[in-house]
Parts: sequence; C-alpha cells; structure tokens
Amino acid sequence: MSSSVDLNDDQGPTLKALMIAMLTVPTVAVSLRFWSRAILPGFSSTPIRFWWDDWTALLAAMLNITMCGIGLEMAKLGLGKHAQAVPVENFSQIMKLLWTEYFIFDTGTSVARASALLFYSRVFTQVQSHFKYALWILHVMNLAWMVGLHIVVGIQCDPIEKVWKPLIPGRCIGMRTLFLGSGISSLIINIFILVLPLPLLWRLQMQMVRKLLIIGVFLCGYMVVVVSIGRLVTIIEVSDNLDKDFTWEIMKPTFWLSSEIAISVVSVCLPSIFVFSRRLYHDGMNSLVGSIRHQRPKSRFVKSDIGRTYFSRITHGEEETEMDAKLFNPPQKCSFTATMASAESHVTASKNSSQPPDTGIVVRSDITIT
Repeated sequence: MSSSVDLNDDQGPTLKALMIAMLTVPTVAVSLRFWSRAILPGFSSTPIRFWWDDWTALLAAMLNITMCGIGLEMAKLGLGKHAQAVPVENFSQIMKLLWTEYFIFDTGTSVARASALLFYSRVFTQVQSHFKYALWILHVMNLAWMVGLHIVVGIQCDPIEKVWKPLIPGRCIGMRTLFLGSGISSLIINIFILVLPLPLLWRLQMQMVRKLLIIGVFLCGYMVVVVSIGRLVTIIEVSDNLDKDFTWEIMKPTFWLSSEIAISVVSVCLPSIFVFSRRLYHDGMNSLVGSIRHQRPKSRFVKSDIGRTYFSRITHGEEETEMDAKLFNPPQKCSFTATMASAESHVTASKNSSQPPDTGIVVRSDITIT
C-alpha cells in the first residue's frame, strides 16, 4: 500500500447511509405488497390471499434486514478505512462478520429469486409444458447455486479460522476466484429469470402500447440484473488489490453486494406496488382501508368495482389464470375480448367457449369497467 495514503479516509459513513436506505426501502416495499394483496377483491373459490411468492418475499426482506445490521456493525468496526488504520482485533471481527454475511447473502438472493419464479407460477397458470419445465429448471439452478456457494464458503480456508486470522498457517480459496464464480453464475441465473416470461407476454393479444407497458412492468420487476452486473464489474476492477488494502478496496463490491438482496425484494414487490398506487390514484385512500371481500365468484369473467387495479384472474372451471396486469387501463368504459394462446398461439376463446386444453393460457386483452 502506498505511503501517501491518507489514513483518515473513511468510506464507513457512506456504507452506513446505504445500509439504512437498503433496510428501509425494501421493508416499505414488502409492507405495501402485503397491503395490496390483502385488499384485493375475492376471485378464487378459496380465501387464500397470500401465496408462496409473498412469503418468500417476506423471508428475503427479513434476511436483508439481518444483512444490513451486519453491514452497519462492520462499518462501526472500521470497514471502509485503509487496512493500516484498522486495529488487528477489529480486522478479525470484520472478516468473521463478512464470512457470516456471505451465507446470508447467498440465502437471501436465492429466496428472492424463488419469489420471482413463484410469482411466474401464480400468474402463468395455464401455459405450455416447456414453460413449466423451464420454471423447475431455474428453481433447481437457484437451489444448486445457493447450496454450492454455502459449501464453497464453508470450506473457503483450511483451517476455517484462517478466514478471520489470515496470518495463521493454512490455505484459502482466492477472493477473486470466489467473488467471480459467485458473480458470474448469479448474473446468468438472473438473466434467465428476466427473459423467461417475455415470449408469453409478447404473444398477449392486446394493443402494442399496453403490451409494451406490461412487459416493462415485468422488466422493472426484475431490475436486480443491473445490480448483478455492477457487482461483477467492481469485483473485476478491485480483485487484484484486495490483498494489499482489503478493508478499503472491498468497499465497491460491498456497496453492490449490500444492495442486491434489497433491490431483489423491491423488484419482486413492484407489480403489487403498481397495483396499490393505481388503486389509490383512482379510488382514493378509503379503498385501501375498506373491508376485504370474500365472496365466491359466480361467473367465469370476474369483475369488480376496482377491476382496473389488479392482476386480474379469469376463472375456467377449477382453473384460474392471472394474466393481464390492469395497471394501464383508463378509468373510462372500455370493451373486452378474451383470447387463448395455444401451442400454436391461434385459438380464440370467448365467454361461452369450452374449457381450453391444458397447453393453453387464457389471455385478456381488455375488460369492461362500469
């Protein structure tokens, strides 16, 4: 490390501010998600309002809170300062906390991804089998990524104490290798999750503007890909200098790493937040605190006085599909059509049509709001 380094330099305050923001924003996002889901009108024959995608989003938010707490403690101990300015005992504690944070990060990231995949499962219920297979493959890849990294981090050093006591005899996997392996594989999985629903969304039978807006919601709903790219780039930039001034050089990747779970949580909550905001705008605050309706739907095409503000479901027998995000409909009256995209994407269904084959998905192009 150069002798010209100013030992008073400290990136800790920036890290603390980031941790507070990354703790607050996802917590608010999850709260709005559950509020939005709780006040949806009753669609289904069952009273279930929260599904596995909601609970996994909540778990990811809790893991994010834990991770932010650890980040604040590491900043207090001296993370963000030059290594020469950090007491030896503090350095050991920082390394131990950082090692613990790896496990939390890997778990939280995987849980947030699972929430996104489960959301796809809930929205796209009647789809071609290859989409379902792709979902399962991504679930397996996500789980394997988490378990694999847990194993690698768990045996990162031999003996493991060398992680936080680098001067004792032993050997370790290089930080560059660990970070790059984690970052590249994470980015690949995130990209797969991002593009998975796009072909289905593109085949929706609706006006191009609305189609693009709905695709935009899904893209914004998984904007964590940008964070993954940022983390990977900074890891490449600083990896050669980590051994020279670890507590200072690690800060750029730490900023991205500390944001990834938080942004993932916000991303998977965005569709519900859009619904919540749309309902608030059109129906006022009273619509957000009213009683929750539990009635069983009697018709195949379910309507309500807030039909423009939710991911609406079209029921068909015992099956139901959430497809068209009613986020962009104007408040005035509009007409409705329903189509079914089969394996060939050309079968049309109306109100009185027979039950679609299992390979099809029911798609709404618009709906009458009276």
